[in-house]
Amino acid sequence: MPEKKADLVVGLGYGDEGKAECVDELAADHDEIVRYNGGPNAGHTSIHNGVKIASHQVPTGSLHKGKQMYSASDCVMHAPSLVDEMEEIKRAGIRDLQKRYRYSAQITVIQPHHELVDKATMYTIGSTGKGVGPSYADKRRRVEGDREVGFSYGHLAAHPEHYFDMMKRNYKVELERVFSGVYNTPTEVLKDMQKKARKRGEKLKDANWPVDRYRG
Repeated sequence: MPEKKADLVVGLGYGDEGKAECVDELAADHDEIVRYNGGPNAGHTSIHNGVKIASHQVPTGSLHKGKQMYSASDCVMHAPSLVDEMEEIKRAGIRDLQKRYRYSAQITVIQPHHELVDKATMYTIGSTGKGVGPSYADKRRRVEGDREVGFSYGHLAAHPEHYFDMMKRNYKVELERVFSGVYNTPTEVLKDMQKKARKRGEKLKDANWPVDRYRG
């Protein structure tokens, strides 16, 4: 068998280090681009043959023709924004993205309560507020009492009714914690969050989560 090699781009965990830019430079000489961890980030802008796109969850490399891309099991995924990102890439003229991009069934779902907790705590710890940190915390602990607080996209796709119900329960519990002061969120921030959070919880519906986009 021919010898196969891989180049790894690894940061020091600080974020915003230019990892994606390095991957973009290396992509032309590789067959596959694999993102092994992380979630929705601040975004990496790529320009190739006059086409410009910003990648947040799709691995850098979509503008390189014929390259296969994969998000591995230690990534976390916000499904609605991933679909929006994929549509934006398609509008930029990349028509074969659906064939070239796949993600692991074991990717952890970023749930609404993860975003809620992230926004409640981002003012003291620093965060993008997109739910990445809380989703990784729940990925490790998995359950709290009788609630499954961390689960994979494969589980959601296989049993949508059960896991959408679990998402709603998780959101309700964290909503009460946030407004009871558990996270020491500044008062003015809580007021702004309260206007949006309760309304969002009431409108959380299965249709917001495109389970048909699951790819094993």
